[in-house]
Amino acid sequence: MPRPSRARVELVRKLGRGKYSEVFESVMLPAKRLKPVKKKKIKREIKILENYGAESITPALVFEYVNNTDFKQLYQLYELFKALEYCHSMGITHRDVKPHNVMIDHEQRQLRLIDWGLAEFYHPRQEYNVRVASRYFKGPELLVDYQCYDYSLDMWSLGCMFASMIFRKEPFFHGHDNYDQLVRIAKVLGTDELFEYIDKYQIELDPRFNDILGRHSRKRWDRFVHTENQHLVTAEAIDFLDKLLCYDHQDRLTAREAMDHPYFYPVVEEHRQRAAAAAASAAEATSSSATATTTGGHANAANNVTSDVLDQMLKHMDKRLKQFTETALRHLEAIDALDIYRRRIGRGQMPESGETQMFGGRHSDIAQGQRQIRIPTATISQTVALQNDPDPI
Repeated sequence: MPRPSRARVELVRKLGRGKYSEVFESVMLPAKRLKPVKKKKIKREIKILENYGAESITPALVFEYVNNTDFKQLYQLYELFKALEYCHSMGITHRDVKPHNVMIDHEQRQLRLIDWGLAEFYHPRQEYNVRVASRYFKGPELLVDYQCYDYSLDMWSLGCMFASMIFRKEPFFHGHDNYDQLVRIAKVLGTDELFEYIDKYQIELDPRFNDILGRHSRKRWDRFVHTENQHLVTAEAIDFLDKLLCYDHQDRLTAREAMDHPYFYPVVEEHRQRAAAAAASAAEATSSSATATTTGGHANAANNVTSDVLDQMLKHMDKRLKQFTETALRHLEAIDALDIYRRRIGRGQMPESGETQMFGGRHSDIAQGQRQIRIPTATISQTVALQNDPDPI
């Protein structure tokens, strides 16, 4: 999609709003029609969108209109991980990954990760604001006010989405506020594991958790399996979920590692088969083109003969041209020698009466500076004739 200028867009209706931005449906205007647009304080989002452009990321503030369908229909997250892998490789963390920010067009097989209003450039050991991400997708690091988080925050959010998908429970962690959100997480992942995480990073837990956190053991994932979702909960899916929903952000999979997980083998295999089919189709088209080229038969043979004749003619012409060039150079040398000879006679350095024998032998010798020029007598005769001919060539 080309990047339209703001002056070429007209707002139609409001589709929705978030804490930091609003979404409008718009139409493209004819060229040269200007519309004033109110400036907003979104410099960071603009800067981030200017820094990269990938197929799975909409690279503009004017977003394309996508025929969106319910996110619960999505059964493969491969393209979403691909989008995150790209933005993380560019040093950017999204910080607001959730179903509402994923637009899917199943008919066109396209996925878009949108709303980069909370995205930030990542720098190691830098402290960041914990008031990011939507409540149901906040990582534990945000809920315990740990500010030195990194790209793995996006992986937790994707883990929550994945759990909702395979267990058919949306949202998977449904807290009433940020404090209750951590309690809901601890009831699944366990409080002992939470305290280990807090001790490892020397985090001071808010005193309000003393009354609401309680003590909970880690639940097995099969506790969430029932008849309606059991076909989605495979061994690979459980292993994948375990490596995404970890208290310790350093233990979570990266986006690249997630793409390489066995859970996505069917997706990778499908892509491989499509690539192979496309390559086979291209090879077949090339073969058909080659067959069509050879159907001329005799005409091609005649063309080959004509080509051979032309090659021979060109070689012959090159040979004749080379011979002519050599002859012309010899003539020019002879003319120079004659001029030198005549100038010396005119200065009295070489009496004409005593030098006529120079032309009587097989060669004539003329001294010029420190070099000796030997000119065939026949060449001198040809040169005299060349000088008298007004158009020798």
